[in-house]
This record gives sequence, C-alpha cells and structure tokens, in this order.
Amino acid sequence: MNLPMKQFHLDEKNYTILIVDDTESNVRLLSFVLREAGYQVIVAFNGSDALQLISQRNPDLILMDVLMPDMSGYDVTAKIKERSDFSATPIIFITALSDLGDKLKAFKAGGVDFISKPFQKDEVLVRIKTHLFLQDLLKERDSRIEQLKSQEKEVHFLNAINAEFLRILKHDIDGPLNNIYGVSSLLIENKALDADALEMTQLILNSTQKLIVNVNRLYQNNIQTEPNNVLNIEPSNVTNLLSRIIELTKPKANLKGIDLELIHTLKSKTFFIDEIKLEIAIYNLVSNALKFTPPGGSVVIKVTEKPEHLVITVKDNGIGIPQHLQKYLFLDASKVKQAGTDGEIGSGLGLDIVQDYIHLHDGTIEVKSQKNKGTEFNIFIPILENQ
Repeated sequence: MNLPMKQFHLDEKNYTILIVDDTESNVRLLSFVLREAGYQVIVAFNGSDALQLISQRNPDLILMDVLMPDMSGYDVTAKIKERSDFSATPIIFITALSDLGDKLKAFKAGGVDFISKPFQKDEVLVRIKTHLFLQDLLKERDSRIEQLKSQEKEVHFLNAINAEFLRILKHDIDGPLNNIYGVSSLLIENKALDADALEMTQLILNSTQKLIVNVNRLYQNNIQTEPNNVLNIEPSNVTNLLSRIIELTKPKANLKGIDLELIHTLKSKTFFIDEIKLEIAIYNLVSNALKFTPPGGSVVIKVTEKPEHLVITVKDNGIGIPQHLQKYLFLDASKVKQAGTDGEIGSGLGLDIVQDYIHLHDGTIEVKSQKNKGTEFNIFIPILENQ
C-alpha cells in the first residue's frame, strides 16, 4: 500500500494499546517500547482479565500472546470477535510460535497480523502504526457512508415534502383556475359582451390558460424528477382518496354539465398502497375522461374488492380513443394528443407515467375504448394483508 508519508501520520498519544501476555518480562519490554513511542498502554496477564479490560477501556489495538494459562489467545480473540462493539478492533498476534499452521490459526481466529518472538522493535512499531492507520481509514469510510446515507434520507424527505406541497398547491389552484377558464369561455361563446368587455374577457382567458399550463408543467416536472421507482406503502382509506379526486374534478365536471359519480362496494376501506402515487394516477384518468367527454355526458369512478385485487374503474361515454393512438397510450405520451370536447388544453401526466405507478404496486391497467362510445380504464391492485 503506497501512501504519501504526510498522510501516514498518527498522533500516538491518542491511541490505547492492550498487551495480553502471561510473561511479565515480555509485558515490561513491550510496554516500554510502546510508551516510548508515545502510545497509552494497558496490560492483561490472562484472557479473562483481557476481556474485562476491553469492556472498560475500549483499546484501539490489541497485542495478543497465544500460550496463556486460562485460555489461549485464539480463544480470547474468538470471544472478542463475537462482540459487535469490538469485532472491528485489530488484533496482532505476537508469540514464540512460528509454524505456518499457527499463523493460519491466528488469522482464522480473527487476527490481522502475526509477529514472531523474539521481535524487532521497529517491526512491531511499523505494524502497529500500519494497522491503526488502516483502522482509521475504515472508520472514516464508515463515517462518510453514514453521512451519505443521512444526506440521501434528507434529500428523499425534502423531495417528498416538495411533492406533497405541489400536490396540495395544484389541488387548491386547479379548481379556481378551471372555473375562471370555464366562465370566461362561456362569456365569449355567448357573444353577449360589448367589444371592450370581450377584449378583457379574452385577456382573462388567455392569462388563465398560461397559468394552467405553468402549474401543470411545474407539477409534471416535479413528479418526473422525484424518485418514482420507490413506493411509500401505508394503510390508506381508498374511499377518501377517491372522494378527494371527485372534489378536485367536480368544478370542471359542473362547467361542462357532466355527471361525475363515485360508486363503491368495499367491505374494507383501508388498503396498503402508496396513496400519493395512486391518487395522481387516478386523478389523471378522471381528468382525461372529463376532457374527452362532451357536455351532458357522464364519468363514473367505480371501486370493488375482489378476492385478491382492488379494482378501480374510470369509465366515460365520451369521444373515445382512436384506434391508431391506442397502441401509444402507455408508451409515449407525446404521441397521444387530442383536443378536449370543449377545446380544453392538456393537463396532468401521460398514461405512460400512470402505468408506471400502477406497475410499482405490482398491478395492471387495461383500457377499452370505442369511437364516440367512450373509454373505460380498469386498474387491478393486489391486496396486501400487511407490510
């Protein structure tokens, strides 16, 4: 490992080394060498004392003899490695044993290095310094990983807050904007305005159109840049979810004179879903249904519970989807563009994104459509007992 010397630097006084050896002369010599180098030193003359000292003093590195009276260095090391709080502490075996089998046994027990007695002072110091330095690098790496994980969680949390804020904002703005747009359109169509009033009303209409486009663009860009491949599954009241969609789209339905209805026969109203993503998907289907249904028509949201699936249906009696466009519905939203029956501008997400949200739930979405007879979307979401 080639490291620049200026980086390979330790402040020895900040490190505590535990010597585990039953021979007093060996302990005295090692203690003198380490203290002279600047390290703090603690000593245990047997395995039992070593295990107790580790809990009390939390050493940065251990020099371990093998042959001791109560238990071998291999056994002491194995017990240390069983403890999660000390399993990463580097252990260097320093022993009179020098056979290859003994070395392999030392490494198998969890040692990071092996020094044979009689040892050389400089060799011991270099190996200690190397393993302390490596240990510091590992701690720094783990700390950095935790920082990155924390930052990632914070980013996801902020993205979720941002998405929820925009969803609420869109919810609160869509209704009034559609009302302004619809009333302005009716005033212009009725031709009951003088020239000045007509000009001002047209200005209101044009400005409202721009606002609707900008709100939808902001919302769409946010949804497309958030981590869409992650579900936040929680127990959710599906009836309440669908009622919110009815409330959100009711002004648009009223303006066009469309009957908007929710039908449900649910035994249980609570299901494990990602409420935000499923609401976005269904809202988009209902919004499109209203867009392509003529005045006086009807849009029905129906939800039923099958043995293994929650089935949500959005059905209208509108103009339908041309056959040549149906193959692109779930593939490329840019290729599926139609003006609404009242000249409405586009809004919401493409059906490719809707399908993605359904597939994330391990569900499926199907479409049936006939020209001038209407369109029916059926969503099948597997019912999860718990999470």
